[in-house]
Amino acid sequence: MFVAGFILDTLEHIEAVSQVGTIPGEWLEYAKWEQRDGEKNAPPDHEAWETFWRTLVADRDQDGRNAPAYFERACRMVFISEPQNNKIDTNILMNRGSGKERSEVVTRFLDRVQ
Repeated sequence: MFVAGFILDTLEHIEAVSQVGTIPGEWLEYAKWEQRDGEKNAPPDHEAWETFWRTLVADRDQDGRNAPAYFERACRMVFISEPQNNKIDTNILMNRGSGKERSEVVTRFLDRVQ
C-alpha cells in the first residue's frame, strides 16, 4: 500500500497531560495568565483566554450546542479560586457540598471539561 500526503504542521513541545479529571496548572501559560506565587490574579482579558476556555469545553455545552457565555465566567472562577499544587482537580470541585461551596454554573462547566 502506498500513501501520499504532506506534513501540515509539527509540534514544538508537549506539555503536561490531563489525567483523571485534573487540569494541569501549566496550561494557564497558553491562556497567557501569569500568576505569581501565592497571588490570585485575575485572568487576562484577551483572545488567548477565550481560546483557552473554549478549548477546555471543545466550544460546546453538554448537549453539543455552542458553548454558553457563562462558561467563560465559570472558568475564571475555577482558576481564581483553585490554583492548588499547580493543578485543578475537577472531581473534587464537582463533588463539593451545596450552597456557597458549589456553583451550578461551575459544575456544568466542569462536567463539560471532563
